Amino acid sequence: MHRREFLVRSAASLAALGLRGCSSPNARIGLGVIGCGGFGTGAYHLGTYRDSPRVEVIAGADPDATHLEFGIHESRRRAVGYRDYRELLARDDIDAVAIVTPDHWHAKIAIDAAAAGKHVYCEKPLTLTVTQGRAIANAAATAGIAFQTGSHQRSTEEFQRACELVRNGALGALQRVEVSIYPGPFADPEPALPQPDTLDWDLWLGPAPVVPYHQQRAANTFRYFRDYSGGTITDLGAHELDIVQWGTGTDASGPIAVRATGTFAAGNLYESVTDFDVEYTYASGVVARMRSSLDIWSVHFFGSDGDVRVGRGWMEASRPELLTYELGSGAVALETSRDHIGNWLDAIERGTPTICPAEVGHRAATLCHLANLAIETGRTLAWDPAAEQFVNDPEANALLSRPAREV
Repeated sequence: MHRREFLVRSAASLAALGLRGCSSPNARIGLGVIGCGGFGTGAYHLGTYRDSPRVEVIAGADPDATHLEFGIHESRRRAVGYRDYRELLARDDIDAVAIVTPDHWHAKIAIDAAAAGKHVYCEKPLTLTVTQGRAIANAAATAGIAFQTGSHQRSTEEFQRACELVRNGALGALQRVEVSIYPGPFADPEPALPQPDTLDWDLWLGPAPVVPYHQQRAANTFRYFRDYSGGTITDLGAHELDIVQWGTGTDASGPIAVRATGTFAAGNLYESVTDFDVEYTYASGVVARMRSSLDIWSVHFFGSDGDVRVGRGWMEASRPELLTYELGSGAVALETSRDHIGNWLDAIERGTPTICPAEVGHRAATLCHLANLAIETGRTLAWDPAAEQFVNDPEANALLSRPAREV
C-alpha cells in the first residue's frame, strides 16, 4: 500500500471545534493519536480520550493497517485512519496529538507537530539521542504549545510526596540516591517470519537504517534494538531517573559525570544490555546509582537524618513521622497532578504549564542516554549539563546524535 493512502474512513467521523479562537464552553479538543498499537490503544491513550467529554478523537495514524483498524475500533469508529502521520497533522480540526510510536520516531513527529501548531503528548523516553531532546524542547518553546512527556509518575501522590520530603530537608542533607529497575531481557535468536501485508515496513523504519523485517523489531520488543531505543535503561530508567531529577531539584540540569558498566549477553537476539550499574555524580556531591535488579522498581533517597523509598503505589521511610510530615510556611511545594493526561488537557484549555514539559522530559532521557554512552565507551564521562556536551571528549560528543534517513 502507498504511504499516503487513506486506510479507513468512518462515516461517523465528526470534526471537533478547535480551541483556538473558539469561545464555546462545549468545544472539545480535537485529537489525533499517532501510533495505534499497544499503549496507543486500550485503557490508556485511546481508551482515555474516547471516554473523555473534553476530547473528540478525530484521527489515528499508524504504518500497520492492523493497528489502525484496532485503533479506529477503539475510538468507537468515530475517527479517520491514515498510514502517514503527516496527513493527520495537515487537518485543521486537530488541536493536539498523542505520540505513541517507537522512540526513534518521537523527535521527527514531535517537531513536525509543534511546527503545525499542535499540542503534544509524547510518550517516554522522549528521544533516541541527546541532540533530539534539545531540538524537541526548542521546538515546543518556540511554538508555545502545551507539551507533556509521558513520565506519569509525576502525577501520583507518593512520588510527589517523596520528592517534597527531599527538597524540604526532611531527610537532612541529601547524600545519595539508589535506583532499582529490572534487567534487560534475553531471547534466543529466531528466524524472521514473513512480513505482514498490512505493514508498511519502510514507513515503520522511517528515520532508522534500512534493515530486513523481523517480527521482534516490529513488536513491543523494538525497545531492545539499538536503532529504535536504548533498552531497559531508557524504557524503565526514564521513569525512575525523572524522579531522581525531581527530587534533587535538577529538572533543568543534570549530573556532571557518569560511570557505567553493562553486560551484553552472548547469543542474545536483543542488542541492549541485560545487567547494568550506573553512577551519576551531581555538582552538589550527591551520587545517584541505578542498578539492574529483580527487586521492585524504586527510587531510594538517603539523607543525613533518614531515608525514604518510593515506588508505584507505595512509600516507606526510616522514621514513621516522615510519612505524615507537614510542609511548613515557605516550603517547596511541587506542582500537584493526579491525572497525567488530564494535566495536559488542562494546559491546552487554560494555557497553564504541564507537569512534565519537553525540557524536563529531555533532561530525564538525557540521563538514560548518558548511561548507554558510558557503557559504549567503557569509561567515566565528564558532562557539562549547561552546554549539553561531554568535557574535552570529541569521541563521546560524536555519539550524542546519529545519522537519520530523510523521511
